Amino acid sequence: MGGEEAMSEEETNSLREKVCELRRTLPDPSARDISDAIEGMTWATANRVKKVNTKLNREVKEAGRERDAMEPDETDGPMVLEELGRWPSDTSLYEHLANDRNTRIFKISEHHAAPPLEGGGGAAPASFAALGFRRSLAALAQFFDQKYTVYKVCDAEETSELVLVCGGVKWWQSDKKSGPADEGQIRAVFELEFHQGAPRSGAHKRLVAGLLAKHAGNVGSHTATTEEQELMMTHLRRNRHYEDKYKKSGAGAGFSQSELGMLASYIVTPAPEWFR
Repeated sequence: MGGEEAMSEEETNSLREKVCELRRTLPDPSARDISDAIEGMTWATANRVKKVNTKLNREVKEAGRERDAMEPDETDGPMVLEELGRWPSDTSLYEHLANDRNTRIFKISEHHAAPPLEGGGGAAPASFAALGFRRSLAALAQFFDQKYTVYKVCDAEETSELVLVCGGVKWWQSDKKSGPADEGQIRAVFELEFHQGAPRSGAHKRLVAGLLAKHAGNVGSHTATTEEQELMMTHLRRNRHYEDKYKKSGAGAGFSQSELGMLASYIVTPAPEWFR
C-alpha cells in the first residue's frame, strides 16, 4: 500500500551504526541534520532515520543506563554563544558541577576527588572514561574559579597533552523542568581554544611554549588519560563541525582561529538530571 520496503538485516544494522556515528560527531543534531549528512545509503530515508534516532533517544533515557559522554548535548541544537549570558562572578562553577546536589554532574557513588578508577567491578571501560571526562570538567571549573585562563590536560605517561585557553564560561538553561525544585537544567558552556599534541614533540612545543611561559605560575594542570582527552576532543571537534564545513565551502564562519593557531570551540557540561 505504498509503504517502504523492509530493509535487510545488513541495511538495518548499517543505518543504526551510521546514525550512532553522526550523533557522536554532529553538534546536538536533529533527525533532519542526521538525514542531511548521510550520503550513499539510498535506504536511509528521512522517515527511517527519524525512527532510528527516536529509538536511540529513548535508549539514552532508560533507567540505569551508563552514559558514555558521547551522547548528543541535548541543548536543542548547536549553541549560539553570543546569545548566552556570562557565568555569574559570585557563583562557584566548581561547586555547581561537583557539589550542589541539584546541579552536580556526579552520582552520589562517584566522588569527584577520588583518583581515576582502574578497571574491574564489571563496569564497561567507556564508563570509566566518561567519569574521567566529567572529573576533567570539574577540574576546569576549579581553574576557572581560580581565575586561570590557560589549562593543561596531560596523561600520566606524558604521551598526549591538550592545551586549552578559556575565553570565558557562559550558561544555558533548558526550558524543560522536571519539578518545582528543578533549576531548569542550568548548564555551563566553556568557550575554549585548543590544541592537542605530544608534549615532547617539537611542533606542539613551538605552538604552546610562548603561551605557557607567558602564564607561568597561573596554568591549571590536570591529569587525564588519553581516552578521557579524546572524549574532550570529540566534544570540541563536533561543536565546531559547521565552522569547518562552512569554511571549506567559502561561507562565513562563526568561530575564529587565534593568533597562536589554536582552534576555537566549546564544551557544554552534561545535564545534571542524569546523575541524581
